[in-house]
Amino acid sequence: MSVNYVSHKDIDQDRWDVAISNATNPKIYADSWYLNVTTEGQWDAIISDDYTSVMPLPFNKKLFGISQVYRPFFSQQLGVIHSSKAVDIEDFIKHIPSKFKRLHYAFNNANIVEGCTQKTNLILPLKTDYNTVVSNFSSSLRKHIKRSAELQLTETSNVEEVITFYKNHLESKVKLGNKGYDVATKLFAEALERGCAEVYQLTNGDDILASGVFLKKYSRIINVFAASINTKKHRNTMSVLLARVMEKHSESDYIFDFEGSDLKGVKQYFESFGSTEENYPVLHYNKLPYLVKLIRPS
Repeated sequence: MSVNYVSHKDIDQDRWDVAISNATNPKIYADSWYLNVTTEGQWDAIISDDYTSVMPLPFNKKLFGISQVYRPFFSQQLGVIHSSKAVDIEDFIKHIPSKFKRLHYAFNNANIVEGCTQKTNLILPLKTDYNTVVSNFSSSLRKHIKRSAELQLTETSNVEEVITFYKNHLESKVKLGNKGYDVATKLFAEALERGCAEVYQLTNGDDILASGVFLKKYSRIINVFAASINTKKHRNTMSVLLARVMEKHSESDYIFDFEGSDLKGVKQYFESFGSTEENYPVLHYNKLPYLVKLIRPS
């Protein structure tokens, strides 16, 4: 098997999607439709000659017209997606063209790459019944959820309302900006249309206390876009939202994917659900011209 760099226009996207769906480590972030939305069609790839192993390369030229590989919005892990474990990841890395002067690239949890930073992701299998799932929550988390039994979880198709809620209550912290919300609007609407997402709101009467978009494919429920507010009576609404989503998918082959995080407080919070680490490597290099490095040193 040989691997080659392939420009976007030459990628057979039908064969690409077959490769992702047949892989041992599929990721929704690497589906062609997902990449097309998150990169606006600006992605090339490293591909094996038989399309059994593929590695997307999202790129832009925002640094004075210089090409760079970057991590698109809502794309935690990419890397080499393959149908066999006998894949030389380093061979794929060697085929990244030298025209990409800066690279910040997240491989996936099944890729072993030397010299990379390991980033934290946390997961929770949902094979057991919900009572068993909850039994692994921290005692304080169980109490908060029990106190909020009257809150209602509603599935919705109103993506824009959920995005507006997120923007109003979380933008000051996450700073997605207009571009991020434009991508979110297009991405989540298409994911919902394709049956690859579920959208939920947690309510108390007419008041929305939490809402979120959860990607759903390849046996994963991914916590990709969620926000909450706390009231005097209900102070752990995000916990209730996540727990209720887990309840809906308990006793299934799905894994709840928290999507992070390396932030100590967030990591400890996700761990309070009884989650375990499933980390992934991130490769970074900077070969920008000297003067550009002064502006973008990392």
